Amino acid sequence: MTDYLISKGPIGEEDQNKWDGVNTTFTRDTSTGGSITLNSVGTAVDALIVYGGGVNYTAATINLAISSIGSSKVRLLLRQGSWVLEDDVTVPSNITLEIADGALITTTGYTLTISGGLVAPPQKVFSGTGTVTVAKGTVVNPLWWGAIGDGSTDCTAALQYAVNAVSDDGGIVLIPASDTYYKVTDAITVSHPVTIVGESRYYSQIHQATAAKTIFTVTASYVTIKDLHLTGPGGISLSSGSTAISVTGYSAASMSQSVRVEGCIIASWGDKGIYLIYTQNFAVKDCKISTVYTAGVETRSVNTGEISGNVISTCTSYGILVVRNATDSLITDPRSSYVHICNNRVSDVSAGEGIHVGAGSYVTVDGNFIYNSNLGIVVTYAAGATAGISYAPYYCNIVNNVCDSSVVDGSRDVGITLGGALATGGGSVIEYGRNCNIIGNVIIGYGDETSLTGCSLLCYATACTIISGNSIKDGGSNGIFLQPFNYEMTLVGNTMTNIFSSTVAVGKAIGLHVSGDYNTFIASDLNIAKRDDRGTYELDDASGIGVFVANNANTSGKLGLVHGNSYTLLSDTGSKVSKNLNA
Repeated sequence: MTDYLISKGPIGEEDQNKWDGVNTTFTRDTSTGGSITLNSVGTAVDALIVYGGGVNYTAATINLAISSIGSSKVRLLLRQGSWVLEDDVTVPSNITLEIADGALITTTGYTLTISGGLVAPPQKVFSGTGTVTVAKGTVVNPLWWGAIGDGSTDCTAALQYAVNAVSDDGGIVLIPASDTYYKVTDAITVSHPVTIVGESRYYSQIHQATAAKTIFTVTASYVTIKDLHLTGPGGISLSSGSTAISVTGYSAASMSQSVRVEGCIIASWGDKGIYLIYTQNFAVKDCKISTVYTAGVETRSVNTGEISGNVISTCTSYGILVVRNATDSLITDPRSSYVHICNNRVSDVSAGEGIHVGAGSYVTVDGNFIYNSNLGIVVTYAAGATAGISYAPYYCNIVNNVCDSSVVDGSRDVGITLGGALATGGGSVIEYGRNCNIIGNVIIGYGDETSLTGCSLLCYATACTIISGNSIKDGGSNGIFLQPFNYEMTLVGNTMTNIFSSTVAVGKAIGLHVSGDYNTFIASDLNIAKRDDRGTYELDDASGIGVFVANNANTSGKLGLVHGNSYTLLSDTGSKVSKNLNA
């Protein structure tokens, strides 16, 4: 018996691509002039072969495929070649659009709406000035519009198209890692909900090459910018508007909502690193910000947010700045309220302030480490646009922070400042800073030892303040200095060690210094001590004073109660001060 081997050749490409997306079989002509019916074996509908006659790279071909497929759940393939849309195209949610390697879709003047899935290679697949919109949940790649991370190609338009492609319901733009960076020359506007995320916080880098420009200008709610490396043209001199991320709500009555900046590296900006105004429910978290002129993070008239876990260094003016917008109206520009500034490390603001809160309400500064800044933490008033208009802080807390000046030579300014709003020249109070507290902080090396008013901790124009459990070391001239107009102050359990001055004009070192009119206070359980020699004038019998209440012609309204303190010399120079029990 003879064995016969029956074999069949490979299935041809046309057979594989003849599936119309609906029928399981198709009929084609044979070489002998007949016809044959075959099973459809393709995994996707080839729009060009099945509906475009193999030559028509047009919107009409795509639309015919879509209408013919109907409600079937299929993949629609646009094969390599130049597709030119001469009409709008809407791909429904039941169809996944698959763009082949080498395909280019030009949308000039028309709109491509992709409501289903999208599969495309990491290269340019879209061109033209038309609109491309993808479904919610689609991860958009700016490489599809020609972005190249080579450090020289201008990627501004590509990044803008990628952001615009995300639907109004939100979606993700993924910035791939690159060998150098994506260069932009203008701002990318974010006007609807989107998450913009880097593949790598170190290598997904965008560089703004133009001065006085942002990278992202956000005017929308529900925006997240995460894990990106954003660099500017330089941060050693002021360039107004040179800001990595700028978030601007419409107004205080219509704020942007739920904007988050997380895990970004931000460097070399001539104005701000991150700026928010009229924004609610925001977060700036776990960012590394450096070499910024005005402020690493600045907020104005914001509400309910956190600035936490950031590492901020080498800023000229401020590490973190939280204020109200500088107008005369609290209606149009309210206090920044319910902001938690916590667990940040701020360093090398050598000519400015680590953290500044101006006219805040329910702002908490908690657990931060301030290093090598001229002033550590300042919570005080914010001026309006008109002289004589200022607003004080309410219900703010400064707790558990470390302010380390990095020096012990008395050359820094104040470690922690709490103040209300004074009239010009300090002659009267416009508004008291009310119900604020300074608790559990460590202040090292602050206070100008060449100035009579140099101090580690300063208060003025406040009411109902608690200063408790703070540790002050190596301070210049004064430890705690209560300047005029402090009412109902309570100082409990604070420690001051090595307060000193070497300047003849100062002539003394003071642990607790109460100066001027209208201070009412209770100071108890103070520990004011000398540890070692720092200057000519120190806390010792010859040249230092533990507690000093300055004489003043107007002593009415000034009442001091000082008791239960250790290693303290007491000076009573015109005010009602009780005897030091442990002297």
